Amino acid sequence: MAPRDGFEPPARRLTVVCSTAELPGNISITHLIVFNLIIIKCNNLIKQFKELTINYFFKIFLAILEIS
Repeated sequence: MAPRDGFEPPARRLTVVCSTAELPGNISITHLIVFNLIIIKCNNLIKQFKELTINYFFKIFLAILEIS
């Protein structure tokens, strides 16, 4: 696929490390791996947050029962 004019200076040859401007729609495996790791980390953080909030509200509920 040839480079598009206007985005970058024309390349003499296309290599494996071409930019996305030169190869539209080309996503490297590294980008996919990083994206997946970010999604996994976010899901883990959401899970931890849910567990903390459930534990927090459960402790408040128990404290209210003890006061009553």
